[in-house]
Amino acid sequence: MEVTAALLILALLSPALISLFNAGNLYAVHAAHDIKALHSVQGVLEEIKATTESRHGVALGGGEHFIILEAERIDCSGLMIALISGAGEGQVRKITAFDTESKTAFVEPAWSAVPVQGSTNYVLLRDRSYRDHLQITACRTVNDTLTITVTYIDQRHAVSREISLTADMPGW
Repeated sequence: MEVTAALLILALLSPALISLFNAGNLYAVHAAHDIKALHSVQGVLEEIKATTESRHGVALGGGEHFIILEAERIDCSGLMIALISGAGEGQVRKITAFDTESKTAFVEPAWSAVPVQGSTNYVLLRDRSYRDHLQITACRTVNDTLTITVTYIDQRHAVSREISLTADMPGW
């Protein structure tokens, strides 16, 4: 009788325990993905903080597939460029070709909003496989400090997940 009661209780609780175990695995997968995204964002932010003056500036013009850079004179093909403020803010693209004479960087895919002369600020960074998930923006604060925000955006199963980090960049 006691054995039958124990088996009956076990049979009733087993589905609930199994679903709890499965839900725990699902949360662990999401947490692992979030940690990976956080490390990715942190790496980008650290690289931005270490960039030299020649790796950021104001666009001297642009078109659907190109941007004319202010400072760069070295071939920057293969790097990624982020429009951090002004027209086209938040876009990150890969530089596929660079004309050192005219300082024109050709990008893929096309800009959704074209960089504007004197308005669009950019930063050049090492290219990353997850570039399409990044959004990098900048905002000037009252005390002449630039606040940089790096966001990792992941769209899975109609649910958007975002992880952001910010850093203040005095004198940028």
